[in-house]
Order: sequence, then structure tokens, then C-alpha cells
Amino acid sequence: MDLKGAGGYFHWTNAGWGDVLALGEAFGWVPMGPGPPRGVLKADWPGGSYFGNDGQRFYARDARALADALEQSIAPISEGRSPVRTRAAGPTDYLEAKLSNRKVPRQGRVAMRKYGPEEIAYIREFIKYCRAGSFRIY
Repeated sequence: MDLKGAGGYFHWTNAGWGDVLALGEAFGWVPMGPGPPRGVLKADWPGGSYFGNDGQRFYARDARALADALEQSIAPISEGRSPVRTRAAGPTDYLEAKLSNRKVPRQGRVAMRKYGPEEIAYIREFIKYCRAGSFRIY
């Protein structure tokens, strides 16, 4: 997922994006939903998810709320105490399973990653990115 906005550019793998959003929700983030891509009126947009890459808008207040929740997650995940054990499987998870001859995610769930120091540092950078304001998802 390529993110472009007030904070510049940020990148997540599809799986990493799913993990960080699930982590945010586990620590109190309540998603408000993305806004339409550029050039599309809100009334003409049937809505969408954070998982498409159509240029949908991640609102600044939603980004700040996600940053707050992720900030709360840092200490627990640094100590290996994340309350999130699984997340919803996305299309990429099924594709990766098929291409690598692994089992397809059971019951639509996949294991959450364990966060090491490098991943935690990346989450900290993403927190700063979110605090900069709105961005678009490509």
C-alpha cells in the first residue's frame, strides 16, 4: 500500500497494512471510513475500504485516532503482549498461500505478526506520518 499525503510518502506491504490497522483497532481505534478518490463526489462514491488502492482518502482525524491507538500499542507489543492474535485474511493472503503451496487461511483468519525492534521502529515512523494529516491510499 502506497500512502501519499501531508506527511509525504509511506509504504506498507498488503499484509503489514492489514496488521497495523488490526493493531490500531485492538487498541481503541474506531475507523470512520475513507473518503472518495480525487475527482469523485462523496455522493457518487459507494464507499470503500482501507484495503483498496483507488486513491481513497484517509481523513486527518482518522489518522490521528489511529496514531493515538498505535502509540498505546508500543509498550505491549515491545514486550510481546499484543492482544491481537489473528486478523481477517485479505485477498493477498489467499494469493500468497496459493503461490507458495501453503494452506489457505482457515475461517478467513491469519496469524498476526510478532513485532521485533525493526517493525516497532517502523510503526513509530508511521505514527509520525499519521500525525502529519490526511493521506491517500494507492
